[in-house]
Amino acid sequence: MKNSVLISMEALIAHADDFFAGCESESSGCGGDFFMALGRFMDSVDIKEGELEKVDALHNKLKAVFKEYEFLLFLINVRVRTAKKEVCPNVAYDQWAADLYQWFNGLSDERKAIWNNVLEMANVSASKPSPAWKKTAKVLVENDDMLVRELELVLNLVTNPKRTSCSYYAWDEGFEYVAKRTGYIFHSRNIDTIKGLVWLGGLIESERMASVISSVGVSCIKKISGYGARSKKITNATVLILSEMNLDSALGYINRIYDACEYSQTSSFIKRKTKEIRDNLSASGFDDDDIHEISVPTMELNSDFEVREWFDDIEGIIKIEDGKQVTLVWNSGLKTHKAVPAEIKRSYVDEIKSFKKLQKAIEGSLSGWRTRIESYFLKDREWSFQQWKERFIDNPLLGAIARDLIWVCSQENQQFSCMWRGEGLVGCDGVNVAVKNEVARMKLWHPVRATLSESEAWQTFIFDSEVLQPFKQAFREVYVITDAERQTKEYSNRFAAHIIFQPKFAALAKQRGWSFNMIGDGGEYRMHNNAEKSTPLVRATFSVQEVAKEHQTASGYYEYLATDQVFFSVDGNRICIEDVPEIVFSELMRDVDLFVGVCSVATDPEWKESGIEGYLGTWDSTAFGELTSTADTRKTALRHILPKLNISKKCELIERFLIVNGDQRQYKIHLGSGNILMSPNDQYLCIVPTHFSASMRKVNKLFLPFQEDYMLSIILSKAFLLANDSKIKDDTILSQFQI
Repeated sequence: MKNSVLISMEALIAHADDFFAGCESESSGCGGDFFMALGRFMDSVDIKEGELEKVDALHNKLKAVFKEYEFLLFLINVRVRTAKKEVCPNVAYDQWAADLYQWFNGLSDERKAIWNNVLEMANVSASKPSPAWKKTAKVLVENDDMLVRELELVLNLVTNPKRTSCSYYAWDEGFEYVAKRTGYIFHSRNIDTIKGLVWLGGLIESERMASVISSVGVSCIKKISGYGARSKKITNATVLILSEMNLDSALGYINRIYDACEYSQTSSFIKRKTKEIRDNLSASGFDDDDIHEISVPTMELNSDFEVREWFDDIEGIIKIEDGKQVTLVWNSGLKTHKAVPAEIKRSYVDEIKSFKKLQKAIEGSLSGWRTRIESYFLKDREWSFQQWKERFIDNPLLGAIARDLIWVCSQENQQFSCMWRGEGLVGCDGVNVAVKNEVARMKLWHPVRATLSESEAWQTFIFDSEVLQPFKQAFREVYVITDAERQTKEYSNRFAAHIIFQPKFAALAKQRGWSFNMIGDGGEYRMHNNAEKSTPLVRATFSVQEVAKEHQTASGYYEYLATDQVFFSVDGNRICIEDVPEIVFSELMRDVDLFVGVCSVATDPEWKESGIEGYLGTWDSTAFGELTSTADTRKTALRHILPKLNISKKCELIERFLIVNGDQRQYKIHLGSGNILMSPNDQYLCIVPTHFSASMRKVNKLFLPFQEDYMLSIILSKAFLLANDSKIKDDTILSQFQI
């Protein structure tokens, strides 16, 4: 009489032969169900040693007939090898087991014996490790550096399986039966084993192991089509263990898991754990900025600021470019695509959505951290060299920002400015500088504290190296106290008496962190209002008031405002301007200059014809008046840019203007407003953006040291257009050439 296992196996095979007779397995969709049932059956019985060869033979027959299900057959074969004790104990068959088997089989007998003990120890069912378990497990990992490396490798098999998906058939939205792909899930027995391995990793309190465990948590919370999360149980275990590791950075690794989580119950658990960690860090003396800095997740980025993920033979690549832009491309080996290739678009719907969501998350985090780091100018924040390197250089998200910024290093009686290039710090001359790690202190460099020659040297370095800084630093505007402000003492009229567009001002003020309520006659009439910004040291106030009440928006707010004083206060009391720290003063006045420069009516070439009666002289004085610090910085940048242009011989910088010698006229482009005067009588020339769109495309191909200044691009675009004025075809421009 045949063995019962073999009878059942043959019966299943016979059933499969009948079922598939006369039909294509590729379009059936039920073959997978059969093999999953077969797999479950194989897992539920004990295979005796005398039966193994026969089961192997049946497996080979199945493999020859049903090639579509090669992977499921492979797992059955792993099950057979497990029964032969060729695979580690307490491991059921799944993709992780297959990868583990391949690795385990290459170990020496001595290491196999050690790993047998490890896997026995990892066979857990409790929700958290007990003190007794920890005590016993710690003996395994103590003084065994090789085991630590091996444990990292085994946990990485969870994150990076050698085969990431298998095919199944399903109806898509277009009611077509198509092959789809799904990520591999874990056998229930392996979930507990992996959880135990995570517990074991938690006993090794290192940054490297914390990163590995965090990656496991992210991998296991990812959504699998038609299934859900790979394993919430494993993810919860990673969060628990990370919260117990004695690492300041543990919060960042947990936040990384939280950002990847789409399940409310797991998210709530993570929130509870992060609150506990934050409370403990605060009690240990960490301030809010410290906690934010050590909590920055890597967002799955590698050291090249990339995230790479395979979808069959197509590799998706997310990359941070120049510390600002986050791109997503698809690489098929022969070609790089911007759009999702058709061969994976329908097969990986959920996975592609998840990958694109990660791109958006990186964009959001990058933008938020650019703003936060720029705000450190107002805090004069400082770090030890080791803190600075760990937080800003080694972290791939912050590294994409920090490596292109200039820093000040102070050590003993020495202080110098530097930037991270390659594997170390260099000065503005590009020469490596030596840092004494144990005593060095780091802070952001600001030009208000630098000599003119040092600032110019960094500007040259930025241009020669084509470093696109994440925010304007080497070319940052500098504002120092004037004699007039020393006389007024408690207020500045530097930016008073300008007419600005209120809606644009309100939006820009909010973007720059100022509080401002729009002024209007919508039931709460107010003629005066203040824009305010608080810093750790002082509070700045920029006073504005309405003009021309007859000009209102559809919402009842006044269209225009008149600017007034800027003053500073501490605890509600005005202070002398000279008591405001130099960097804080410069930064706050820079904001106000930005408000006036961007929101002024002088930026609208048509306002002079349709503006407010009684204020038209304001347009002339602003449109062609003295340069602000922003315009001065623009002029400095143009000194570097112009020599590299093919129109350089036709251009010259003189005082407030970029002079352009065209074929028909000479033109003076104001460096503040971008407005144009023509020779021989300084006639105003009106050119709107639609007139120079072709020139703007040329400008977009140039290297500009900063991107925040749209006016710089407009000025260059107008210069390209007017340098070749004989080629202008636009009648609205040509008609203005006639005297």
